[in-house]
Amino acid sequence: MIKNIIFAILLFCSPPLLFAQEKYIAVFPEHVPPYYIYKDGHTTGGFGNELLARLAARLNISIEFKAMPSRQATIQMIKSGQAHIIPNTVKTDKRTDFLLFSDAYQSNPNAIITRKDQDIESIQDLADKKSRSSGKQNSS
Repeated sequence: MIKNIIFAILLFCSPPLLFAQEKYIAVFPEHVPPYYIYKDGHTTGGFGNELLARLAARLNISIEFKAMPSRQATIQMIKSGQAHIIPNTVKTDKRTDFLLFSDAYQSNPNAIITRKDQDIESIQDLADKKSRSSGKQNSS
């Protein structure tokens, strides 16, 4: 398992780049628990950051974590060459133009969640319902 994870991190950074740098910059959206936890001006944990920190320790490389105000800001940091890694980001056709992705090391199936008092037990039950979204998801 650890060998697969180390291989995954090597795919995030090409091997020549990996050993040429003294420090790597990992960027992430400010506070997206459980993946990134950023409070009071510093990183306090999160699955993505903790996994990357453990891999860096095994590979004996230094990583500086930088919180960005948005997902778009993390993408801009990578595109501009100011950062090297985005832990835990979704692979899209658009992103494969400028990012190298490892194999997935976790699965996050989507689910529809309703209150228990709703008369919804299947996708079909939603056919005649109107839906509301609390926000807009950006896929850039």
